[in-house]
Amino acid sequence: MCNIKIERKEKMISDSNWNELKERLKFARRIMITTHIHPDGDAIGSELAMYYYLQYLEKDVEILNISSTPDIYKFLDKENVINIYSDDDFLKESDLIIALDVSKYERIEKIAKDAKKNNIKLITIDHHPKHTENLFIQEIIDTSASSAGYLVYQFIKKFNPEFIDKKIGLFLYCAVATDTGYFHYNNANPESYQMACDLVNVGVKPTEVYEKLYEQNSINQMKMLGHVLQNLHTKYDNKLIWTVITQELLKKYNLSIEESENFSDIIRSIKNVKVCVIFKETKNGIISVNLRSKDNVKVNGIAHRFGGGGHPYASGIKLAKPIEKVIPLVVEAVGELLKK
Repeated sequence: MCNIKIERKEKMISDSNWNELKERLKFARRIMITTHIHPDGDAIGSELAMYYYLQYLEKDVEILNISSTPDIYKFLDKENVINIYSDDDFLKESDLIIALDVSKYERIEKIAKDAKKNNIKLITIDHHPKHTENLFIQEIIDTSASSAGYLVYQFIKKFNPEFIDKKIGLFLYCAVATDTGYFHYNNANPESYQMACDLVNVGVKPTEVYEKLYEQNSINQMKMLGHVLQNLHTKYDNKLIWTVITQELLKKYNLSIEESENFSDIIRSIKNVKVCVIFKETKNGIISVNLRSKDNVKVNGIAHRFGGGGHPYASGIKLAKPIEKVIPLVVEAVGELLKK
């Protein structure tokens, strides 16, 4: 049996926060769950754990997302309970919307607009820095938490620990595992390991989860990765490394933009590299900028500067500019950061 003893740090989320959420759920009959555009493993795992927990509490609940679930995480949703948000029928009849892994309501796009239009209450549970002028009536935010999944785990464990079985444990384990880079990012704190330990004890198999998450690459993914690695650009004594993924390149290898998600970690692993940037051209012409860093170089300041966000060592930006203008802007910003 897995067992870890850790010193408990001061809690950023008080018991009163969880009690307030519990009370809100008590008086809500119909609840909608959602997450940010282009959901990751933390978002999907957190949603599924919360969905089944609310069903356990006998709530009428649905998961409705702006974006589809990436193929890599579809193994979690065996009962196909995650759907795409297309109209506001369920939303209009909802008493509450819970946004997971979302600290900025713009990241749920049309759902935020429709919630405001229909005067539906919004709650967020997240680990990203808080943003002002939000629509949320309750913000449960702990920036020291490794993942939104960790917070969902804490909530369920506080009131109904018996509910966390192997099925729910898998969702929560994937949430914390993906957001910590399978426990090797800086946010993999002692609480993350304790949570993983608890979930292993209810039957989660870490080797099976790892295989599902990181050993499902297609031949075309590997071929495109080869192309990307042959077209790396370096600057600032090789401390910055960057590359570009265009729609033309994705079409050539018949891949979606989500299927390049793990490329950043591979590139960041190169010796002496401090910052890795991947510029991705989306179908609508928006440039998605993935920023990854290590060795105490924090890139979230760059993301915030250009209207993006994220974690100190993993952030993102979306810019509606031609890629030839986006690249020098971001490269220069990284240069300024590396000089500090």
